[in-house]
Amino acid sequence: YNTVKREWTPMEARGEIPASRFAHSSIIYGNEIVVYGGVVASDEPDRGGGLAGVEGRGGEVTNEVWRGMIDATSIQWRNVTPTTCSPHYRPPLGHCGGLNLSGHTSVLVHLGKTKKPVMLVFFGHSPHYGYMHLVQEFYIDESVWSVSNTRGWSARAGFGHTAVFDELSRKVYVHAGLVSESEATQAPSAALYEYEIETRIWRPLPSAPTPRYLHSAVFISPGVLLVYGGNSHNDSAVASVSNPATAKCFSGAALLYDVRCQQWMSAPFGPVSARIGSAAALLPLQSRRTALIYAGFDGRLRSDALSLTVGDKCSSRSDEAACLNTAQYGTSCVWKQDRCVAIEEIGWKDSFDSSVKACVSPPVFEERRCATAEYCEACAAANCAWCGACMPSSHHCVRHSHQIAVTVEECGASGVGGEICGRYHSCAACHAHLHRHPHGSEELSQRACYWDYDSVKCRPANTTTDMRSVATTGGGCNAACATLTTCANCTAEECIWCASTGRCVDKNAYGASFPLGGCRAWSTNGCGSSSHVTGCGAHVSCASCRAEPACGWCDDGAGGGRGTCLPGGERRPHHPHVCPHRRWHFTRCPACQCNGHAICDSQNRCIQPCAARAIGDHCEMCAPAHWGSPLNGGVCQPCECNAQAVSCAADTGRCYCSTKGLAGDRCEKCDNTNHYHADLYNKGCYYDLAVDYQFTFNLSKKEDRHLSAINFRNAPVKPDVDADFSITCSAHARMNLTVRTRTDPAERTLFSDVNCTNFRYKPFQYRFAKSEHAFGVEDNVTLTTFFVYVYDFRPPLWIQISFSQYPKLNLQQFFITFSSCFLLLLLVAAALWKIKQKYDLYRRRQRLFVEMEQMASRPFSQVCVELERGGSGAGVPAPVALEPCKWGRAAVLSLLVRLPTGGTGRAPPLGGLAVASALVTLGHHHHERADRPRNHNQCK
Repeated sequence: YNTVKREWTPMEARGEIPASRFAHSSIIYGNEIVVYGGVVASDEPDRGGGLAGVEGRGGEVTNEVWRGMIDATSIQWRNVTPTTCSPHYRPPLGHCGGLNLSGHTSVLVHLGKTKKPVMLVFFGHSPHYGYMHLVQEFYIDESVWSVSNTRGWSARAGFGHTAVFDELSRKVYVHAGLVSESEATQAPSAALYEYEIETRIWRPLPSAPTPRYLHSAVFISPGVLLVYGGNSHNDSAVASVSNPATAKCFSGAALLYDVRCQQWMSAPFGPVSARIGSAAALLPLQSRRTALIYAGFDGRLRSDALSLTVGDKCSSRSDEAACLNTAQYGTSCVWKQDRCVAIEEIGWKDSFDSSVKACVSPPVFEERRCATAEYCEACAAANCAWCGACMPSSHHCVRHSHQIAVTVEECGASGVGGEICGRYHSCAACHAHLHRHPHGSEELSQRACYWDYDSVKCRPANTTTDMRSVATTGGGCNAACATLTTCANCTAEECIWCASTGRCVDKNAYGASFPLGGCRAWSTNGCGSSSHVTGCGAHVSCASCRAEPACGWCDDGAGGGRGTCLPGGERRPHHPHVCPHRRWHFTRCPACQCNGHAICDSQNRCIQPCAARAIGDHCEMCAPAHWGSPLNGGVCQPCECNAQAVSCAADTGRCYCSTKGLAGDRCEKCDNTNHYHADLYNKGCYYDLAVDYQFTFNLSKKEDRHLSAINFRNAPVKPDVDADFSITCSAHARMNLTVRTRTDPAERTLFSDVNCTNFRYKPFQYRFAKSEHAFGVEDNVTLTTFFVYVYDFRPPLWIQISFSQYPKLNLQQFFITFSSCFLLLLLVAAALWKIKQKYDLYRRRQRLFVEMEQMASRPFSQVCVELERGGSGAGVPAPVALEPCKWGRAAVLSLLVRLPTGGTGRAPPLGGLAVASALVTLGHHHHERADRPRNHNQCK
């Protein structure tokens, strides 16, 4: 494109030319263009027109990297897709050649001190992994892939977003896109994130007024981001009423974002040409900065271009208010020392001194972000304070004992929790998230998340098992939806089947798989006949044929509405010789529509009755008890069900058996797998009821809606016990009960036409006496068999039924047995008590003998005592015996003590002496204090 002449010049492709593609990304690196990923179209677009036709034809999502050298008239292409991994870089999810992505964005940056040229690839959608949260790094000169170890805020992956590098702040700004809300839903986003290229930290910024995707964005001047067009439709009728801007599939509105003041504003001009999928670029060598918006899609492919030019320069603003409001005109100015200057003249700073004013009011701090941050890095990236919980500032952490972190670096190593795993909405992406940590000379990889199929959620893994090298991605996962090729296995795996393209996609990836509406018919359950055959020939009615944009109806000319659906246009089919012009209908159907089974009257109404067992105003349905498709002359056939069903499947003729337990397409056999068996003498299938068990049959499932009867049988096996029967029904149902004996094969009716619903709260019960019926088994043949027929009901309902044989309680025998056992227990207890007494007496005697022996074996001695009459009684008494204990620290001291006489000559009734013993300690155990006087008087 010549910016001066405003002319387009086609470039000649040379070398190994890449295939046509869309939803890819590209960057300019010097004189080269680098193209990555996208959807490679399998063939040329059909007559449906343009890219919508291409995307609907099931192109392959690729990971190819192409470099094209640009000269004046041509581009020399070469494929540089890596095939091997570099030991110095960690490949994304183990893919040396990068991930197969579409709807991603690429930005050229220069990293590190050496300023290595690197292509940063943000997000995108993978058919295998779903929406990707990764930031890939492609080192251009080395032709090798790596994955960024991002930190900070959890930026949500998107499809059709924009990523633009700002030279002023040296950050990448990622905006909007189609994001995954859950495992089954998607929605356009309005979020804005900034990505620091050196520290690899994500930070949240204020969201735009409206969500969008497939828009374009460019920095129209340093510090001012221009966002144009896009799809803001979110499939919500409520949102369309409350905010009409979100109901537009093609938007022509333009937004401006002031990076320095963190403020969104509308462009000073109204909506122009609405479109999606356009490209935006800044035109060089212009007197005033100009952005070019090229091409796009608004229901058809566009080839025009729009140019947006910024307003006057900053130097033309003479007052402060006008200077600080220039961002709405595409220029970022600051007020410095009473004059207005461009922000690039003074450079980017997080904060200016008092001599510089950049905003009318400082950026608004959104405290609500702090409440949504669930881990430290996200909290710090949102300019909040982390102290075990996220607070608006460190002043709110006074009452918390947790260490305070206000920067991402202060958070330390990032852990993996529910908030990280919860971002993944596919099993393969969930299992691919690994926690890596160094271990000696190698790196250990540990699976951090696992896929819970019960809740369909990605949850944190609690395993500590290390997986060497690169872990298997997707282990234990079902096949990806994109790999399924039939409607049956696609819808069985909770995927979306697009019948018009024959593709299977994830439930939350419809917009990412068909961004321009390439799928014209899709289903999540059930597969009609048109799901297996694509093209116009699959349609058998004029209405469905006309719903296919590229098809028309060729009437057979008989006047009954029959015809053929053929590819064509408004004037004629693609092959005019197959259908005359007068019978070609492209915009409307013939007036008479009776599917060939009737003709119409003067008011174009089908004359009844229809032929060929068809019914309906247009003879479009089969009569009851018939199956088939009467559309376009089709035939209805009678249901063949062996008199065991009243209806059958309209498409296959499979009978809906009216009796539970019948199986087969024609109700010709019993369901032996579920214990329904045929009877030797009777027709029908019976469920064998075991004795002494209560059975509950819940007939509330979808497949039970055609049932109206169920049969049971039971053969009591105890010959000497009465049989008790009980039944309860939760809804209206009637019951017959018959009996058959060995001697009489014919059934004898016991109860007939009993309404078992009347006994809902108190079951219908009956006892069959053993005296009236012969129970038991002889020669492997049951003597008596009971048959229970429950009929005339309509599901849903449940039935409780049982046969039991519990013997009666004999009170006389019970009391005799009880008394005998009680007396026996008493006798045993008395005998045990007497034995215990004897044993205790024996033990006491044995202990006495032992004590006597010990006393007799103790050492003894004699002492002679001389008693003198009179005496002064003075002096210290001396012991007559001292018996030391073990270790010599104590002893038994014995003294001779004169007993009191009471005034008589001697102490009655014995002598006046006694031996007194006491336990005393030996040695000196007390020391006198130094300050106590040595001489003291002894008491006498």
